[in-house]
This record gives sequence, structure tokens and C-alpha cells, in this order.
Amino acid sequence: MAPLARTSKLSLAFLITANIGTFFVQTYIVFYLMSKGLSAVEISAIFSSSFATVILLNFLTGNLADKYGRMRIYLLGLIFSALGFLLFGLGSQFLHFLIGEICFGISIALGSGAFEAWYIDEMKRENTESDIDSFFPIYQGLTNLTGIIAGALSTFPCLWLLLLRW
Repeated sequence: MAPLARTSKLSLAFLITANIGTFFVQTYIVFYLMSKGLSAVEISAIFSSSFATVILLNFLTGNLADKYGRMRIYLLGLIFSALGFLLFGLGSQFLHFLIGEICFGISIALGSGAFEAWYIDEMKRENTESDIDSFFPIYQGLTNLTGIIAGALSTFPCLWLLLLRW
């Protein structure tokens, strides 16, 4: 296997860094929402809202990516993700977290397939199409590995939080 091109390496670094952050946040978000006084039903409604948003917007956002450019739409998705984190960080009520989670759903819908399509187009433009076959398996493997590492590193603090909760 030939070494990956610069764009492939930078893309892997970006995606893995984003995944590590996401994995750590996902581990603690339920505890965070509980600490804000939300009930299990409210927390479930918040998480369901992002899935509903993705279902409703996924087709539309794919069309936007085709029309306005995949990377622009992907970056717009990152802005919505940042807005969601901002609302979660500053929020204190159910509605704040609900709107924040809807922002996450919009982010997921905007990014769904946009990065992969951009990457393939970029590899063709740079004439490094040979990277395509090895990039996605490497990315998937690193994503799984970072998920395992993040889960292992966050297990003990989570157990401690559960014990404190009781």
C-alpha cells in the first residue's frame, strides 16, 4: 500500500480529532442534562429531536450540497454543531437543550455524505484516486479504535458519577 497523499492525511487527522471530541461529550451528556434538572423523559425527547431532524432534512441537505458545494455545506454543518454546543454550554432549561440538539441534527444532516463526496471529488482533482480505496477502511478502523479508547478512558469517571448520583 502506497503512503496516503497530504489531503488524505489531513482529512484523517481532522475526522479523528472531531470523533474523539464527540465520543467524550457523548459519554457525559446524560449526566450533564441530569445535573441541569431534566427528567429521563425530557432527555429522551431531546435526543429524539436530533434523529427526527436528520430524517426530515437529510434529502434536502444532500441537494444543497450538490448545488452549493459539498465542503461549504459540510462547514455549515460544523457551524450548526458549534451552535448546538454553545446552547448546551450556556443553556439551563429544556428548550435550550432541545434547540441545541436540533442544531446537532441539522449538522448531521448537512454533513451526511458531504464529506465523503467532497473527498472523492478532491482525490480525483488531485489525481490521487488510489487513496480512495484505502482511506475509508483506515478511517473506519481509527474511528472504532478512538471509540474504544474514549469509552475506556471515560468509564471510571462515569462510574464515579453514578455512585455520586445514588
